Amino acid sequence: MCATTAKRPATLIVGLILVALVGSPPVWADRGAIMTIRKVEVNIQEPAQRAIIAHDGAHEILILQTDVKADRETQVVEFMPLPSKPDVSLAPERCFKALAEIISKHRLRYLIQSRTQFKGGAEETEAVKIVVQKTLGPHKVTVAEVRDTDEFVKWVEQFFKENGLGQPALGDELRQIVADYLERGFAFFAFDVVTLSPETKTVQPLAYQFKSDHVYYPLKVTNLYGGGKGVIEMFTLLPADARNTYYGLFISSDTPQGSGPAPGTTPQSTMAGLLRLLLRPDRSPGTTLRSTMADLEANEVASLHPAIAEGFGEQRGVLSALRYEGPLRFDRDVWAPMHYSFEGLVWRFVVALEKGDADAIEALTDVPFAFDRKVVFYDKEELMRRFRAIPEPTERKTPQVEIPRPEPVEHYAFTDDFHKRFADEYMPRRTVDKVTTLRVNGEKMLVLVRQGEYGTYRIAGFSH
Repeated sequence: MCATTAKRPATLIVGLILVALVGSPPVWADRGAIMTIRKVEVNIQEPAQRAIIAHDGAHEILILQTDVKADRETQVVEFMPLPSKPDVSLAPERCFKALAEIISKHRLRYLIQSRTQFKGGAEETEAVKIVVQKTLGPHKVTVAEVRDTDEFVKWVEQFFKENGLGQPALGDELRQIVADYLERGFAFFAFDVVTLSPETKTVQPLAYQFKSDHVYYPLKVTNLYGGGKGVIEMFTLLPADARNTYYGLFISSDTPQGSGPAPGTTPQSTMAGLLRLLLRPDRSPGTTLRSTMADLEANEVASLHPAIAEGFGEQRGVLSALRYEGPLRFDRDVWAPMHYSFEGLVWRFVVALEKGDADAIEALTDVPFAFDRKVVFYDKEELMRRFRAIPEPTERKTPQVEIPRPEPVEHYAFTDDFHKRFADEYMPRRTVDKVTTLRVNGEKMLVLVRQGEYGTYRIAGFSH
C-alpha cells in the first residue's frame, strides 16, 4: 500500500495512513492468554489492538484497546507482566479518536517499507499476593505480585475455579515465559477475564500506569497465542527533552549493543532495528514501517489522557509510530532506557531534587554514586533511602538553573580529593563521562554524569 500511495497527493496519503494507524484491524502483541481446555481446540487471534505508550521519564502509561475473537465462544484470562505495581483504570473514551485527530493534524505517516530476515481472585499465598482487585466497566481486573512460577501456576488453577472458568491450559511454555519475566524482575501480573466469540468485538480500553525508568511494551508473552502472523503498531509519546530515546528504542541491530547509534544516524534511520532484535532468527521475513515524528503541544497531550498531561507538565510531547507485519514470535520485550541530552538530564535531576520527587531521582541516577562529598553508594536502594531522608521542600517551585557546557572528567580540576578519587576509580577515562558546576537559584552545585547503555546519560554524583 505504501509503495503505491507514495506517488499520490499528500492529502490522500494522510487519509490512508489514518486508516492504517487507527482504523484497520491488525493483530497486535501485548498480553498473553490462558485458555480454558475444551474438547475441540480453539484458535484464538487478536485481530486488532491499539496501544498508546506514554512515558514521562519516571512513569509509563500504557493504554490498550483490543478487538478480539475466537472460532467459537470461549473465555480466556488475559494477563500482562509489568515491572512495578500498576494503577489500572479505564482510559478516556475519546483517547483513540484524539489520537486519530493528532495523526491527521500533524500528517504522521510511514516513510519506508523494508523486507528483511530478522535476527535477532484466590487466597493470598507467600509466593502470590493479590495487590489490586477492581471492576472497570466490562473488565474484572486482578493484579497479583508473583515470586514463584510453580505457585503462580497453582494460583491460576484456583483463580479459574473461583471464576467458573473451568480447567486452565497450563503448558510448559506458560511456565517458561512466567519464569523468564520473574528472572528479569517483573513481579506484577495484571489479569483480565475476557469472553471471546466468532464475532469480533472491541474491548473498552484500559490504562495501566506504573513506575519504570525504561520504555516498556510486552511482546514475549504473546507467544502464548501460538504464533501466526499479524501486525504490531506502537504509538510512543515521549517528552520533548527525551526525544533521543528513539536512538536506543529503535537502534540498528548491526550497531554493537551499548555503543550508541552510528555517527550521522537519526532516530528515524534506526527505527526498524528494534524488531530485528526481537524476532527469532528462524522465522520468515516481515515488513517494517516507521513513521515521521510529531511535536505535540500540551493541550494535545492532555487530549489523550489527563494523567499523561500531568506527567508531562508544560513540556511538548514527541509522537512516533512503528508498524511491523509478519510472524508473531518474540524472544524479548521492548525495554529501552530513557535517553536525554546532557542538559535535559541535569535539569530534570535538579528539578527532582528541589521538588523532592523520589521517583524521578530514582530514574535519573546510577550507582556507584558520589553523594554530597560524603559517601559513595554502591546499592541503588540504599541511595534512594538516603535521598528520601532529605527533608521535603516547603515550596515545590521549579528552580532557576544555569547549566554551563560540561567538561570531560579527565580535564576537570576538582577542588576536593573525594570527587577526584571517585572520578579516577569509578568513571571511565573517556570524554563521554562529564562533570559540570551549575548554578541553582544562584548557588553552585557540582554534578557528575556517566554514560550508560545506548549512550544514555545518568547522574553519578552531586554536591552542594
